[in-house]
Amino acid sequence: MINILWTIFEISVNIYQGFMAVYFVYAFLGGKGIKNFFTIKNIAFSTVYAIATCFENFYIDSAMGKYTYVFAVVYITILFVYTLFEHYDYLIKSLFTAILPVVIILLSSILCGNISALVFGEKLEHMMTTPSTERFIAITTAQLLVFYIMCIALKLFKRTYMTGENSIFEWGIVSTVLIISLVLGAYINYAIVGNRDKLGLFSIIVFMCIVITNILVCWLLFDLVKKNKDINELNLLRQTQEYNRQYIENLQAEYETVHKLRHDYKNSFLLVSALLENGDPEKAKEEISKIVGDIANTEIFINTDNAVVNAVVNSKLSGAKALGIECECYVIKEISGIDDISLCRLLSNMLDNAITACKNEPEGKRLLELSVMANKISYTFTGKNKISESVIEHNPELKSTKKDIHNHGYGVKIIREIAEKYDGRSYFYEEEGMFCCAVCLRRNDSI
Repeated sequence: MINILWTIFEISVNIYQGFMAVYFVYAFLGGKGIKNFFTIKNIAFSTVYAIATCFENFYIDSAMGKYTYVFAVVYITILFVYTLFEHYDYLIKSLFTAILPVVIILLSSILCGNISALVFGEKLEHMMTTPSTERFIAITTAQLLVFYIMCIALKLFKRTYMTGENSIFEWGIVSTVLIISLVLGAYINYAIVGNRDKLGLFSIIVFMCIVITNILVCWLLFDLVKKNKDINELNLLRQTQEYNRQYIENLQAEYETVHKLRHDYKNSFLLVSALLENGDPEKAKEEISKIVGDIANTEIFINTDNAVVNAVVNSKLSGAKALGIECECYVIKEISGIDDISLCRLLSNMLDNAITACKNEPEGKRLLELSVMANKISYTFTGKNKISESVIEHNPELKSTKKDIHNHGYGVKIIREIAEKYDGRSYFYEEEGMFCCAVCLRRNDSI
């Protein structure tokens, strides 16, 4: 009867560990609510994890500790596959997410086991293979510690979530520390079990040092990440302020242009009318030619329902035309579901990059194309500029070629961030002698 109850207890613990490990990954990847967790997929992976734990406990107890690192790899593989089903973007982040709960469970079990063996004066191997009160206390304490550490870890990572271009490097550092901790913990546990000497106190100290080291590394790295994030946000705020200023200037320039045209055309038409009345058609033709030339020089490229798009595109393309750049533009009439600041930043950066590239081309070969297309759920912004040689081949990372790189080089980054903000994608490619930037944004009709 005791053996049956003990078996039920251990199976329950294994099921608990399976659900805790998978739930940790689920919550870490952005899952919300314990109720939403209970899906067929999550239950299936939790069950697989629990079965693997049962296999370790019931079939290789005689070799306790010797295969800990082997099964740790199995557990990590199960959780890693689960992250792939979640469609996570970065493999290093997925690997870190799979490793962390395994490390927590492993170190908690080893730590509580060694402390219990030291307190009760038992050999660790004997205590963890024989049903007893001491073993029950060690296992129960370990599961409570797992729950506590996972809760703390989720809160810590939610506050200081690493994102951005350097995130792969940062996640790589943390993942490496965790892997080293996992291997070191497994090796020490194997050495203690294989050695009959009383090393309980030593093992406890070592494991505590491993845990403290992981906490310090994570804390220091996340603190640096937070400071770096603050700096980037400050730079982006400055960029936003600059685009707000440009937007206001563009609107003012457009208003002044229209006002000036109305005033000039009124006088010009009065003059043409007077010339015709006085029987001087040649002079009238000359005046009409001047009017046509003024209209060509102050061309309005687009006239959409969105004032921001009108101001930015008309201003940028008018400036491009003054530089001898041939401009072709097709923009849909109605643009909504994208906030004004994002539109201003996106179009300004796309056109600024294209204009800068065109200025380096020979006169007569300067061409810029802009199109904005839409369907029911998204917009596609495409900017193209003529190139005489491959940009991607010589500058695959699309870094700024300007001398003042500290105040430039944000264009591509801002474009990618706006695409991410609207659950979209950005593409940089070349075709038919043109460098192309295409940005797909999911429209948010609540804006």
